[in-house]
Amino acid sequence: GQDETQWLPKWKELESKLQGEIGAMPLTPNARAQLTNRFSEWSTNGTINVQAGAFKQTGKRMDDAYKTAVLQKDYSSARQNLQDQHSNGFKTKEELDLGNAGLDLQQKSDAVSELRSMVPDLVARGSQGDLNAWAELKINYDNQRDLGEISDKEHAFKMREVDEGEFRSVVYTRINGTDG
Repeated sequence: GQDETQWLPKWKELESKLQGEIGAMPLTPNARAQLTNRFSEWSTNGTINVQAGAFKQTGKRMDDAYKTAVLQKDYSSARQNLQDQHSNGFKTKEELDLGNAGLDLQQKSDAVSELRSMVPDLVARGSQGDLNAWAELKINYDNQRDLGEISDKEHAFKMREVDEGEFRSVVYTRINGTDG
């Protein structure tokens, strides 16, 4: 079945049924003892294998859920999944820490990519007289600096460029009478 939480109960059900059938067999005492010992060994090995398979399947499901969360950029769910895997014995503390560090890098990379992709549009809007675009661009550059993507020196240079662009936009809007 698909639900590994039902594997052990189904196994136990099968064991009970077979044990009942063995108990109903007409056997000599020696044969019954040998069959009972063999059945017990078979039952124990089967239980271990079923539990191991269910544990493995649960781990695979949790890992698949983690990968899905990462693909969907749902980092809080991915972090919770890692913690759950650790709590349930599927990941060591080191694997948990490594997974969280990887998520931190991916999340930062995604944020930086998004910020960078916004710059051309903000510059274009600002150049057309949208003063709010210049303010948004300043925030964008602040965020890039805070994420460590640009240095303080680069940030200062970009801020001067934004101030110059903003100044040109103010002049442009006043000359063209579009300043309200």
